Amino acid sequence: MPFLRISLKNDLALQQKRAISAAVHEALVASIGIPSDDIFHIIEAHGDNLIFNPHFMGMARDEGLVMIEIHLAIGRTTEKKQLLYRTIAERLAAVGVQPDNLFVHLVETTRDNWSFGRGLAQYVQAPAQAALVNTHPDNSHPPAAVPTVQLDDEMARITRWDFAPGAATGQHKHQWPYFVVMLTEGTLQIHNGSTATQTRLVAGQSYRRPAGVEHDVINASAQPLAFVEIEVKQALA
Repeated sequence: MPFLRISLKNDLALQQKRAISAAVHEALVASIGIPSDDIFHIIEAHGDNLIFNPHFMGMARDEGLVMIEIHLAIGRTTEKKQLLYRTIAERLAAVGVQPDNLFVHLVETTRDNWSFGRGLAQYVQAPAQAALVNTHPDNSHPPAAVPTVQLDDEMARITRWDFAPGAATGQHKHQWPYFVVMLTEGTLQIHNGSTATQTRLVAGQSYRRPAGVEHDVINASAQPLAFVEIEVKQALA
């Protein structure tokens, strides 16, 4: 999802620009789980039109300044953002950008502010749009999502689910209330037996559902997806 605008004080060779772009993208993938194929960057050199204070916040900025504006979905925790800043600084240092010359600004938006083509708001949860994404147009049996039970006792069952693109859990009914915590970013398609909806979720995002929910969960993303499901068998006293 992220859209990046990378602004340079001085122009650089194409190879160096691409190295900066790649380093920032790798940091996004590593720190907040952005899909590896989700890359949309603009890199511009502004020369004297880029004005900055070389010493604000105790830094020692110079003509090597790199300013990065990242547009992304709202919902990351402060800790995730701090990890992102650190990881960007580390990856850019490896390609010659001094930490004091790095300026990062996040612009968080809701999901209805994005369209990736065809005049559609792909991240909006709506049955009409979900119908446009047919994971298995030939009605073939989808690959199965892979559950790994991490804990199962009298209090709770904790399961990690891994989905290849297009993989599904199969129709099932939840015996207990449960929580889901996303490990990666991706799009879940939920089919309740009659209608389908799609929701785009980010790594670290969580939600809960009551007992009795019946559905099939499908990975409608172009990349693998994973989450942890926590089923609560009995409440703590």
